[in-house]
Amino acid sequence: MKKKTKTKLERKWQNLPLHHIDACVVLEVLIKQKEYEDCKNYLNRSGNKYRGIISISALGEILMVSIKKFEKETEGGRVSLFIGELANKRKIDFSAPQFRTHPLVEKIKLIESRAEPMDALNLATAITENADVFVTLDGKLIGNKKIESAFKIKIKHPREL
Repeated sequence: MKKKTKTKLERKWQNLPLHHIDACVVLEVLIKQKEYEDCKNYLNRSGNKYRGIISISALGEILMVSIKKFEKETEGGRVSLFIGELANKRKIDFSAPQFRTHPLVEKIKLIESRAEPMDALNLATAITENADVFVTLDGKLIGNKKIESAFKIKIKHPREL
């Protein structure tokens, strides 16, 4: 590929909106729950309509639920393959909380006391990384105007995107 073409593609990629994906969206596809189709369709658009990113804390959450849910070794292996496919085929990246992430967790809890600790951490990580959208199934967070206004981030359900 020519350098000029590569530079143009990289610029186009960087201009795509950044979506921070909560663990529940990925788990919904793995476990095939009631929101399966919405989440599957959303994840399939990653790399084309937006840049997806999953925090290490969300990845840990996916692993914890998978260990409890999948009893057979082949089912557990499917989780690894699925995560690998998200990274390679869908171009979803991974991130870790930074030092400036942790004070945001407390601020989120002050605004929305019902937020679970892991959800607050994942949202705080998205805010730290200047994500345009935090994608979740959590009804306490979706469309929460106080959080969206305070942190300049949209919180959406996969079906809305």
